[in-house]
Amino acid sequence: MAEKLPEILQVLEVIVAEQCKLVIASGSKSFKTWITIDLGLAVSHGVPFWNRGTERCRVLYVDGEMPLDGIRERDQALTNSLADGMFYLHHEALFHLTGKVLNLTSAAVQAALLESCQQRSVEVIFLDNLSCLFSGIKENDADAWELVLPWLLDLRRNRIAVVFIAHAGRNGFMRGTSRREDAAFWVMQLTEAKDASEIQHGARFVCRFLKNRNATEQECPPLEWSFQKPKNETLARISWKKLSTLQVFRQWVEDGLTSASDIAGEMGLSKGQVSKLAKQGIVAGWLKKEGRDYLLTGQA
Repeated sequence: MAEKLPEILQVLEVIVAEQCKLVIASGSKSFKTWITIDLGLAVSHGVPFWNRGTERCRVLYVDGEMPLDGIRERDQALTNSLADGMFYLHHEALFHLTGKVLNLTSAAVQAALLESCQQRSVEVIFLDNLSCLFSGIKENDADAWELVLPWLLDLRRNRIAVVFIAHAGRNGFMRGTSRREDAAFWVMQLTEAKDASEIQHGARFVCRFLKNRNATEQECPPLEWSFQKPKNETLARISWKKLSTLQVFRQWVEDGLTSASDIAGEMGLSKGQVSKLAKQGIVAGWLKKEGRDYLLTGQA
């Protein structure tokens, strides 16, 4: 009789589990590191995130783009207590100490990072971001991703969840070959909130799941996050709220969906329900209809 395998650990209730591969995609300068570091700190402390329970785990955050001071600033703004289970591997610090660069297309670097995770009993690793950490792989070349897949499988066999942070194109969706998303349990999209310019010190954005094998949209609805860092305060003020159905509809139109059937499919609604939402947008003045297409006012 085959030996019973250990149960999969739920790192973040319903959303993140051991062995998962996860993707967070957003445009540049969208302040995505606020939510990714906040998630990593919540897991490493074993405290709730998004009103969901976490299993305290050791976390490695690998950064290949941001200045070291930027990472340090966010870490200090998001927690006032040290977490002995939160580790950072930063590209600037690594080069300063060793003269080496972080390129995860290298089998030697992949092996070294896996060994580091094993030594520290890391269960969740954040890779920020795909473009900077995987140099030499063309974004649109699906076959080139074969250089990385065996390593990702090794991480999974070691029960390590991987969270990729990726740049999105102008359409708001992850750039490059979709091959990278195939094995992902979920893909989260971050887009700028309407009143994001009002936040002078911090960030405001909309978080929405484009793909989620672990939960339904009702369990994980679109949210608007706010991270505010007043000048005279040490810690950031964090809040989030659910978006209304009309706000979600507008987000899909902004992302380039124009037909009632496409929008209905993404939102899990009937075309009649989408039509009612569209009428509200038209009355409010931010939506127009040309033939069968819905467009934002001002779009050609």
